[in-house]
Amino acid sequence: MQKVSGMQRNRTYLYVIADTLFSAGVLFYLLLSAVYRGLPPLIGFFFTAMVVQKYENDVKFKKFGFTWFFSIFYLFCAEQIHGFNLFSVAIAYCIFYFVVYENSFKYIKFRNFLICFYVMISYVLVFVTSNAISAIKKSEYLPLSGEYLNYIVIEILLALLFFKGRLV
Repeated sequence: MQKVSGMQRNRTYLYVIADTLFSAGVLFYLLLSAVYRGLPPLIGFFFTAMVVQKYENDVKFKKFGFTWFFSIFYLFCAEQIHGFNLFSVAIAYCIFYFVVYENSFKYIKFRNFLICFYVMISYVLVFVTSNAISAIKKSEYLPLSGEYLNYIVIEILLALLFFKGRLV
């Protein structure tokens, strides 16, 4: 006969190991994207991840977890490595949240398009905010090039792959 133990399985260590491996992998990708210009910086993807987690917090009452805070950290690192001005992502997210977030749920009912829209608007807002900060500082602007369009398309596909069905 088996003795019933009072101990329960604890998966806390598995979550810590998974979060650590995820963080190391994504930060390694961030460094690779700085070296190889063809790799997208995933700014739109993590911006959309923050929006999806904010939605889940508001509607489904899920608490902000590790990925919320890691997304903030990643976006601050990515903006510095890829030449955007400091806090341009934070200002862009605040503008997005107070102007676009609520209205987008009210007027756009096709949620997959909403995910695509969030990726596009994140790049537009970060680019415009960074150039506005450059204008205030009277420094040189970021050039608008076709690689942003490539980044947007790749990140839209990634966002649809990971976040499809989470904005219901």
